[in-house]
Amino acid sequence: MISNKLLSSVVLIACLSWQCHSAMDVAKGDSNTYLSLEKGGCLAHCKAYTISIERNGSANYLGRVNVSKTGRYHRKLTSKENVDLWEFIEKSAIFDFNGFTGHLGEDSQARTLIISLDGSVKKITYGAMAPKILIDLEEKMEAIAESGEWKE
Repeated sequence: MISNKLLSSVVLIACLSWQCHSAMDVAKGDSNTYLSLEKGGCLAHCKAYTISIERNGSANYLGRVNVSKTGRYHRKLTSKENVDLWEFIEKSAIFDFNGFTGHLGEDSQARTLIISLDGSVKKITYGAMAPKILIDLEEKMEAIAESGEWKE
């Protein structure tokens, strides 16, 4: 018969290991680890596009309006771009973000960020008044969208 103390310890360890998303989780990654940002249109001249980046550095881009390129494109991120992006995600613990998103249905451009880490998916919809952590990640992804040699 297993003692209650031993059983409690085993259950606690199992729960902790299941819940944790450590740096190793992000660094390992696989085809189920990706990041996607969609910026919708607005009444002004907002850039509207979607960019998706897999952990291995494969990126897809769909430009809609007010962007340097419209249509579908793809490219492989440089090693530096890829490492910098995923290190930022790891250090910011954005997957665990549960704060105010700055989106109260205001009449501004809506953004949707989807993060998948080894199959666990988090979706964050936010607006212009979002916390710095979301804006910083958006700026990193927008820099990637505007750089490199994209191919149709």
